[in-house]
Amino acid sequence: MDIFSEIREMIITEFLVEEEEVVAEATIQDDLAADSLAIMNLAAAISKRYRIKVKGDDLADIEDVDELIKFVESKIVRT
Repeated sequence: MDIFSEIREMIITEFLVEEEEVVAEATIQDDLAADSLAIMNLAAAISKRYRIKVKGDDLADIEDVDELIKFVESKIVRT
């Protein structure tokens, strides 16, 4: 499974949205209606899955799914 697919599954689980809603251009807070608790839970899931340090604050300024994928990829490359 690629990173996009794995993170899409995490988003579906944490944000309680349908798979069709999770596309690269979907905005985290507006399109996917993520609240701060869901974002913190997503950060924890990403940290656990990829064994990288990600805090909810790290994701606060991320606008959309594509930007989230790029952020995670950059953290993976650096570790």
